Amino acid sequence: MNDNSDNSVVRRQRVSRDDWLAAALEILAVGGIETVKIDRLAKRLGVAKSGFYWHFKNRSDLQEQILRHWQDVYTKTLTDDAAFFEIDPATALRLIAARVDTEDLAQYDLAISEWSKHDDRAKAAYRSVIEMRLSFVSHLFESLGFSGTELEMRAHLFVGYHSTETSVFLDLPHGDRKTLRKQRLDFLLSGAPNK
Repeated sequence: MNDNSDNSVVRRQRVSRDDWLAAALEILAVGGIETVKIDRLAKRLGVAKSGFYWHFKNRSDLQEQILRHWQDVYTKTLTDDAAFFEIDPATALRLIAARVDTEDLAQYDLAISEWSKHDDRAKAAYRSVIEMRLSFVSHLFESLGFSGTELEMRAHLFVGYHSTETSVFLDLPHGDRKTLRKQRLDFLLSGAPNK
């Protein structure tokens, strides 16, 4: 019996802030922000509820950190990667699209969007992330020579599609998704003045 309690203590010590946030995002995606509760998170992680307070002040602090975590892990991991600006912009856009797909970086976008409809903090975070993504890909399309409405259309299509594809086309097989991604990028990059 002592061995089991020792293991649970060890397990509790290994649950990081990021573990709590990952579990919170999973619950959010299934049931909305109302279902992201401290006791539910603790149960999902197999730890005591008191462990929550090592990482968060309260539920409101958790919600703010969920939004920051979503921004950092699912957007800034790309937008802050200087390597994308050191390669050909067309190649960069193809690599970004592939990473969004293969790393499932849009998996929580719909849940955050739904949350943003009735929470000002979530609305501000959602808008900020979309603007960050648009600015990032707009710069790449601009580097290819696009401007004006041609630039705006391509940036919006790129961000809009990649932010919603997995939640709209749920049953699209990976092979088909990859083929469509290539054709979509061929279309968006066609007619680039600087290519």
